[in-house]
Amino acid sequence: MKENIFPRFEPPVIEGLPERVIDQVIDFTRPAFGTSNWGTRASAQHKPYYFNLDQAWGSPDMKESGLFVDNLVQHIHKVIGDSAFSEMLGGQEPVLGYVYSVGGPTGIIQLRSAVSQCLDLASVLIFPDKRLLRFRVICNGDNLNFPESVKWLVGRHVLLLTDATATGESLARAKGALRAFGASVLAAVAVYDREEGAADSLKRVDIALYPVYGADEFIKRRKHVTEDQDLVGKIRECTGKEQVGDFSAVVANAS
Repeated sequence: MKENIFPRFEPPVIEGLPERVIDQVIDFTRPAFGTSNWGTRASAQHKPYYFNLDQAWGSPDMKESGLFVDNLVQHIHKVIGDSAFSEMLGGQEPVLGYVYSVGGPTGIIQLRSAVSQCLDLASVLIFPDKRLLRFRVICNGDNLNFPESVKWLVGRHVLLLTDATATGESLARAKGALRAFGASVLAAVAVYDREEGAADSLKRVDIALYPVYGADEFIKRRKHVTEDQDLVGKIRECTGKEQVGDFSAVVANAS
């Protein structure tokens, strides 16, 4: 296994949200879980379940949607407010970087609108599968293309945001794209972590991952729910199956 070529520091341990809040997030995102022959780019192996945030956003309960956003914002505040990351920022406001894979669920687009407004922070929409020259940077609602986007991003720290993580490859590609713009990654936040190796793989390329909740948390809280027995079994089947990946080349070649 190759040595980590992106050494910086041991990522801080950040306390999770209160249990009642995690319960609300899981209840709200429960419709996001489905069964399908879905595969990851890294393994090219089919998975017995998927996580599609679009299905949760389809809920007619606007109060629950708003509460979910508030809870996610609370989680983000915990990350960027940690002393280690505050020191890195040095008084500069972080940029929110929403990672959107082409052909993937569009729920992350809806998150960008809601979360960015709540936090009042500039944001970047990152398409890791597209060539760099086709990237579009969105800053506080203004569309900036080359060369304005390059000038604006230089020296900034970006908090990556995604709906779910499996191997972590898309986040690694996003980091490579941001490096080409002269920006660095502060950390990454996911709504849900499938716990298939992403956290350890991303740590090797200096990306600390902080999911709101993960596969083990879902299993613990839903294993006694009758209608979730089949899904819990499918999640158990996937959890921990992926090996730690080496994404150093992915980051280096993303631009």
